Amino acid sequence: MISFTHYGAREDISGVTSWLQGLLHGLRGRNEPVSLHLHHFGDDPTEGNLYQAARIDGVIVSGTHLPATSRLGVIDTLRFLNREKPDVFLPQALPAPHFAAKLAGHQGLPWIFTLHSDDPEYWALAEGSAPARHEGVWVAVSERIALEARERFPHADVRIIPYGVEIPEQMSEWNEDRFRVVYSGRMVEDQKRISKVLDVFLAACGQSPLMDFVFLGDGAERTKLEERVRREGMAGRIRFAGRLDAEGVRRELLEAQALLLMSDFEGLPIAVLEAMACGVVPVARNIRSGIPEVVYHGQTGILVEDDVVAAADALTTLAGDKSGWLRMSAASRSLITRQFSHKVCLEKWQALIGEMSQRATVQYPLPLPLFPQLPRFDKRLGMFDQRTPAWLRRIDRKLRKIRAKFHPGFERPPGPQT
Repeated sequence: MISFTHYGAREDISGVTSWLQGLLHGLRGRNEPVSLHLHHFGDDPTEGNLYQAARIDGVIVSGTHLPATSRLGVIDTLRFLNREKPDVFLPQALPAPHFAAKLAGHQGLPWIFTLHSDDPEYWALAEGSAPARHEGVWVAVSERIALEARERFPHADVRIIPYGVEIPEQMSEWNEDRFRVVYSGRMVEDQKRISKVLDVFLAACGQSPLMDFVFLGDGAERTKLEERVRREGMAGRIRFAGRLDAEGVRRELLEAQALLLMSDFEGLPIAVLEAMACGVVPVARNIRSGIPEVVYHGQTGILVEDDVVAAADALTTLAGDKSGWLRMSAASRSLITRQFSHKVCLEKWQALIGEMSQRATVQYPLPLPLFPQLPRFDKRLGMFDQRTPAWLRRIDRKLRKIRAKFHPGFERPPGPQT
């Protein structure tokens, strides 16, 4: 059994969720037994799109409302592991399942820590709960993230498995009458710099009448963006398509010629890979991780700095360069087909999971401590790591001392000190 945990949300469009949905689908397609447990942001875990997709694929799915504290989240995760009895565990995103994985690792359950980006939250998880070499491995989605992980944590066994995407039969085509640019992803300011994306769109509209733009996705800033587009009188040239399923996203990409990304940080953005697989040329901010590994400036796309005018110039210049666009379109699709297809990356994941499952020495059930030991609190994890009040921890320590006095064989399970 291969077990995963992740967060659940009603209409989540994050890259990690899209990647996980594809991995689950691929593993089930190869008849691997898979289970998934969700800590849901909402009252009903079954309403989430990941929950529904996983059930359709035959994944054993369970879920609960997001636990109020990390302590409760750890206990809930350990109960899930005891129920499913996996040979390898792959927690995603939330701190509590990673803390639980660390405790389970001490009991002989191998687990895989996935570095999806160079977000400070992932480095906080790495410092507090990532597996020791004998417990499991680290998987980075880009070479740059792997390099930084090895520099920060020389003891870690770091592998590289990039995201993979489906390669459609069709390909984007040049359009003499208009040049369409898409943004695909979450409409949020943190990380994605979505207001700057709109700044670039508006600037490019002023530079060339050929340009039109489409926002794919949803998010907290969407309403503000739509209001600004209306105020600027650009509703006819900047469209909001909303949240689409995979087929809907593919249809929009095949009608586009370029994709714009102005993020502060990324791992290896699935939106960029999906666009390149369709022959859509990426114009992306030159950030240190992920992007330069697929966007080779002037070959498979265009790298720009954090400058609105320069990014708009890059788009309008590309819109007037048919031969350059055709060359980069073909090269970008070729690169994704060779190195980043879903099939290639699935085979790497299946091989690694098989390798790790051979290391399992775990005997179920795992211990279920009332107050599991957690790593030192790290403010980089923010609201996602809610701790048990200190007075309850003090009571727990006193109770354990009393129990140890009357039961000398009682021992606290190994793990990092709180």
